Amino acid sequence: MNAVVQFQPPRLPYAPALEERFGSLGVTKTSWKALTEAVWPTAKTVDGIVLALSYCQARNLDPFKKPVHVVPVWSSALGREVEGVWPGISELRTTAMRTGNYAGCDETEFGPDITREFAWTDKRGSHKATVTYPEWARMTVYRLLGNTRCAFVGPKVYWTETYATASRNTDAPNEMWRKRPRGQIDKCAEAAALRKAFPEELGNEYAAEEMQGRVV
Repeated sequence: MNAVVQFQPPRLPYAPALEERFGSLGVTKTSWKALTEAVWPTAKTVDGIVLALSYCQARNLDPFKKPVHVVPVWSSALGREVEGVWPGISELRTTAMRTGNYAGCDETEFGPDITREFAWTDKRGSHKATVTYPEWARMTVYRLLGNTRCAFVGPKVYWTETYATASRNTDAPNEMWRKRPRGQIDKCAEAAALRKAFPEELGNEYAAEEMQGRVV
């Protein structure tokens, strides 16, 4: 006797209007489960995912490659968290490459290591963590101007000014910044350098890695 396979419904409710609006991006009732649980698993609302899909549609991006992130930020005006859509570092790279003038980058330069102990309390109890992180990071990006390969030295991005906190009520870094203190600041330094090299194309567009845990 063959067993009947039962699939769990998606984490967030699906509506046919989603396929009508975003069908060109491959959004269907079936793919909606992948979008809610694999592509944007931390999105809390359908509206957050719709914002991300709208961004991808406007920029001609494949949402299944996760070019943007749904990031909760604290709105001081509303007095609560709101979901915003911010490009990932891969989207900034894509924009730079699309100009045809991106000419590579140097290895990230890191400042001296600092070791610090953090303590915080949440609903699971009290915690402590020792984190070793570079004081700052900086990257140089190259752009072709005519036939000349020009260097754009990004600003020093300081770890303590950039890292995402575990919550709004603590200065302890979140799990990602505790596990990957160099990797996270590396992405932020690259984003800052790309904005300097491609100001017209990127403007003041911050990456999701820079905005997580921020107050707007």
